[in-house]
Amino acid sequence: MSGAPDDQGPEIGEQAPQARGRARLLLSNVVKDHNLAALLRTADAFGVDEVVVVGKRRIARAGSLSVGMAKFLRRRSFLQLDEAVAHLRGDGFRIVGIEVDEAAVPVEEQPFHGDTAFVLGNEGDGLSPKQRAHCDGLVRIRQFGHTASLNVHVAGAIVLHQFALWARMSERPIRGAKYVPPSNHEFVPEGHEYPQRFARPTPTDGEADHSSSRS
Repeated sequence: MSGAPDDQGPEIGEQAPQARGRARLLLSNVVKDHNLAALLRTADAFGVDEVVVVGKRRIARAGSLSVGMAKFLRRRSFLQLDEAVAHLRGDGFRIVGIEVDEAAVPVEEQPFHGDTAFVLGNEGDGLSPKQRAHCDGLVRIRQFGHTASLNVHVAGAIVLHQFALWARMSERPIRGAKYVPPSNHEFVPEGHEYPQRFARPTPTDGEADHSSSRS
């Protein structure tokens, strides 16, 4: 797998000027389907502009689990973690791990800097040594009860929400008791505006203008 886009989701340009940074999600060690599905939905809800998936089985499962979000959520796949990290680094992203660790910064302090890709650990063992080696820093979610750790998709949701607040992403409008999803025209390449949280990309020559946890 060379890292080519999965033909899932819009081609997205740079983050709108008012935002402080973009968020991405790196999925390389999450194994349970219900967690993958929940993380994909969470990523869309909190403005993640790309989900990077590592591993042959995970690539296949993420593809089938994200069918309903294909036009909203961009995915890119790699067979090896090193390739995925190189892709993110090449796009200017820092790598931040989500983990229960005394050295991790509490996420409510919002210790974020620019474009950030968040990596979650395995449901049982957390971040692997190889994942940790790629991290520029760690964040943790402080707990006050008897549970040893949070479910992986719950942890991902809390951290991504904190990043969205820090980055000053634009909240979706509300109708009734639900957020109003973007209308289809927001994702059509030509002749329409991009979602509010993204800026329209500048076309290149010859191109059309079209965008830790456990359990």
